[in-house]
Amino acid sequence: MSAELTFFSGCRIMVINLIESVIVIKKILVGLAISIACVTLFACEQPLKVDPKAVTSDYYTSLKNKDFEAASLMFDDGMFRSVPRQAWVEFFGNVQSELGALKGIRVKNVETNTVRTGRIFIFDVAAQYENGNSAETLILFQSLSATDLGVIAYEVKAKDLKAKAPH
Repeated sequence: MSAELTFFSGCRIMVINLIESVIVIKKILVGLAISIACVTLFACEQPLKVDPKAVTSDYYTSLKNKDFEAASLMFDDGMFRSVPRQAWVEFFGNVQSELGALKGIRVKNVETNTVRTGRIFIFDVAAQYENGNSAETLILFQSLSATDLGVIAYEVKAKDLKAKAPH
């Protein structure tokens, strides 16, 4: 009887060791899977060559200098699929015809959103013009495959402003 107990005790210990080994292997595999997922996610996202705040500053400097062509060149190419570049250049001019020259801006808020295709930077801007103020929104986009930013939306809201952004 003692030999049978020793045999069963030995089998029991082996089964317990086997179960513990399986649990350890599962933990290792789960950790490995999580590590691979994280590396894959971060490997897809390209680093930015430029700071979104610097792009916003350059954009508004172009508008302040009335270099509307330079401001329009900062737009993502997708902006011109349905609206020609010249329509945006005219819009910039019309805004400053109505509100006067751009005097300065203050970035009130910046929101960054990661979407499936890249990153979006939303700037809420208070702009001061010679003849009034406006609330503006500038949206920049960085696709997963790009390292630079492009303007994908620009909106100007001011009291009695008749100029409308092209759509």
